[in-house]
Amino acid sequence: MSDELQVPEGQAADSLLFGSYERSLDAKGRFNVPFRFRAKEAGKEDEPVRFMITEDAQGVVSLMTRDNYEASLRSALKLRRGREQWHFVRWLATHSQPVQLDGQGRVAIPQKYLERIGAKKRLLVVGVGKRMELWDPARITSVQTATGDPAEEFFDVFYQDELD
Repeated sequence: MSDELQVPEGQAADSLLFGSYERSLDAKGRFNVPFRFRAKEAGKEDEPVRFMITEDAQGVVSLMTRDNYEASLRSALKLRRGREQWHFVRWLATHSQPVQLDGQGRVAIPQKYLERIGAKKRLLVVGVGKRMELWDPARITSVQTATGDPAEEFFDVFYQDELD
């Protein structure tokens, strides 16, 4: 798997998730999904919003809609890499599971994922394109401190004026 972040060309900016929100975890491991993220994931009116929770090889836990999960899986399966591909599919199968948004806008995070990220009472929900990353607030700070600032060229391109 590549470390490259893929943002689909031409994807509408209003369909992407950005920003970070600190949330409380209740005794059952539930948190309120930020309303801005819920509104973008509403799906079909007659069905509850279905999410998939998954963990990548670096231990980052993410929440995405089932539709986005299935689209990402289809894209990964197009690589056609034989044994490596089956290894990835098995990894994903053992590190992903469905979760559902309840009537109060909460999602229950299974205990194994809470343990993986070290979250006990607080959770930081970070919108990263088509998914939400779930972090213990102290852990993301230590990871960002350890990895340092992003390369300046990304900021240069991001803040470049469109006047050219």
